[in-house]
Amino acid sequence: MGIWATGGQDTTGKASTPAPAPTTSDPTTAEPAAPTPSTAPPSSAEPGTTSTPTPPEPPSSEGAKSLVTDLPAFEDDGYLSGPQAVNLREYPDALRVPESPSCETVATWQLDRTYTTLVTYIGITDDSPTSSSANFFITVDGKAAFQRTMKVGQTAEKANIDVTSAFRVTLTINNCGGNGHGAWLNPTISK
Repeated sequence: MGIWATGGQDTTGKASTPAPAPTTSDPTTAEPAAPTPSTAPPSSAEPGTTSTPTPPEPPSSEGAKSLVTDLPAFEDDGYLSGPQAVNLREYPDALRVPESPSCETVATWQLDRTYTTLVTYIGITDDSPTSSSANFFITVDGKAAFQRTMKVGQTAEKANIDVTSAFRVTLTINNCGGNGHGAWLNPTISK
């Protein structure tokens, strides 16, 4: 057995270069191997902190949620979901009236007083009959917050509704006499 040193000045036997592995196969004469440092995953802590690594956080719940894909309606009497075109523009997430619309199509979402803003576009889908129209209504806790009448071929209109402290919000499309395939386009709710 020998001691390896980096030069004449290292008299402690603790040089920074690791010792070579023993060449003997006799387990009684071999020196115990030094433990290898474990490879830890990189820390997500800010530099200078001593916290333990944490997994990435899910997307913030403060962001916008889709009323089509993220937050199911509390009550819904027939809206169809999927992409829709209004005035030649595609909207990936939409709620539209059924192919054979009744006089009114209604859906209600329970907000539990935790959201502040509802944003949606409204319009009549491009596959609606010529000269068709529909009336759009948004009510917040039973009070009217928005009303518009749209016709086929019109550019979708944006609705930005304050729902701060609202318990429920209802989206209604009235097709009585208009036969338009009205749609709520990319409706989102945020805190």
